[in-house]
Amino acid sequence: MNCWICGGAAGSSEHLFKASDVRQYFGNISPKAPLFKHVDENMNLRVGSSKSRRLTSKAPICPSCNNSLTQPYDKAWEELSQYLQRNWGYIAKRGKFDLGRVFPGRTQQGALNVHLFFVKLFGCRIIEENIPIDVTTFSASLLQRRAHDEIYLIISETPSTPLKKFSNTSEIVSLSPMGLSDAAGWMYTFSPVSLFVGYRSTKSSVRPRQNTWHPKVSGKCIKIGNYVIET
Repeated sequence: MNCWICGGAAGSSEHLFKASDVRQYFGNISPKAPLFKHVDENMNLRVGSSKSRRLTSKAPICPSCNNSLTQPYDKAWEELSQYLQRNWGYIAKRGKFDLGRVFPGRTQQGALNVHLFFVKLFGCRIIEENIPIDVTTFSASLLQRRAHDEIYLIISETPSTPLKKFSNTSEIVSLSPMGLSDAAGWMYTFSPVSLFVGYRSTKSSVRPRQNTWHPKVSGKCIKIGNYVIET
């Protein structure tokens, strides 16, 4: 199978739950102190490592793209994720945060790299789940290190639940009467922080959501949006 990003020989796999997020959030996990993953087909799948294949996508990707090419994207999200988790109480109260505090002196590049991290995750999910969205523009953005015009992010607070800690990637849902190929989105959650990853075709008539974040148009001040995934 060929890498969906560059077309080379695949031989790697992308973590849909970033390993650094898992370690930071859940601490040290092991076969003796595992996590449990729930999916529609199976409940209570034991996860004994933050790098477990049970946390990875089946989308074909090559080692070069998964490591060398996209490593700056992974690192940028790791930095932002840590900042959000450590300061969420203050951020949620203010309803915004300064991206310059996360990436001092390199805010624009940091914002682009975070954006591209989720372009990669979205592309992997599109391939694995056979979502009717063309990934050609996704791979081009990753290879050329430029923003994807149709992908945007929204950071929000996770609704309260009885669970003290939980992580989740939601189903990809349509945001348009025209279907997934017109507008779609999904949630990436490490409670209390949730990040909505949205796709909106340039031809779509669906109106942009409030407090969206895109590296081409957003400044250093990122406003917290509402946790809404349905149309």
